[in-house]
Order: sequence, then C-alpha cells, then structure tokens
Amino acid sequence: MLSISSPDDLTKLAIGGTATFDVSVSGTSADAPGYLSASVQYDSTVFGNPVVSAGSIVPDLNGFDSSGTVDGTINATYDDSIYGTAAITTDGVFYAFTLTRLSGAATSLSFSAFSAQDDSGNGISISTSPNSIDVPVNLASVPEPSSWVLALGGAVILGGRGLLVRERRRRLPRSDKFTL
Repeated sequence: MLSISSPDDLTKLAIGGTATFDVSVSGTSADAPGYLSASVQYDSTVFGNPVVSAGSIVPDLNGFDSSGTVDGTINATYDDSIYGTAAITTDGVFYAFTLTRLSGAATSLSFSAFSAQDDSGNGISISTSPNSIDVPVNLASVPEPSSWVLALGGAVILGGRGLLVRERRRRLPRSDKFTL
C-alpha cells in the first residue's frame, strides 16, 4: 500500500516556507517489488521548487530515479533490473520530497499514477491510503512590501515625534519653586 503524509504542520506553512512530504510503502513482506513507480500531483500555482530524495527502504540508490519530475508532478521510480540491485523488502518511506509554498491558497496533493512489479515482471496489486493530503489555506502569509514600507514610515514618524518632545523638554527652563 502507498500512502502520502507530511511530518510538518501544514496549517502553519507560510508563503516561502518549505514542507516535506513522504511517500511510504507498506505490505512489502508478501510481495517484494523489484519495480515501483509512484507519481504525486500538486498545484504548481501553490507549490514549486520540488526536491526529491530516495527514502530509507530503497536498497540501492543506483536503481532510484526521480528525473521524470515536471512542474506539477513528482515522479519517482525504483527498478532493480537496471543495475541488478535488490528488490524493496521492507516497509517505510519510498521517497520524500520538499516543496516551497508560493501562495496561501488551499490545495491537496494526490497520487496520479502508481505501479509495482515483482522480480519476474508480474504486476503487484497496490492500493493507496490515504490517496491525498490536504494543505489548508494559510492566513499567516508574508506581508506585501507596501505594508512593510507603511509600517516603517509609521515607526519613523513616531520616533521623530518622540525626539522632538524630548528636545523641547530639555530646552524649557526648570524651576525648583512652583509659583502662581
């Protein structure tokens, strides 16, 4: 079974922040896949800059390939027939990827394609659960540059006013006696 998850708190993922997603495999003890391919679809207007790495269950990095990754789709394949490497025999993370959040819109990531074969080339039945992962709307996004300029301008004005008041108090004569 393939599943997708994230160790990160996606409710706090700000624009410009990165999140890691894991594509995990379970149930490999019955059928050891010598070929495994899984593609995850994402909204390229919400996420970008994908970085893919092999997971802990990939027995030989020579058989792992993520070169098919294109804008909006993460593709990763493990094929033990290419270099005569070993089949995947343990459960765990097949591959992980990080994405950078480009906008605060809500979206989801989902499996778009997946397949598995044993060492003899026979297809292995594979299911997905969960089939997708939701990424909520992020209301705590980075302010627009004009907001920063406005805040900085307000700080300068208030700071300048404070200096003027202090200077005026310094110049006023002080008297130890109060008279009416």
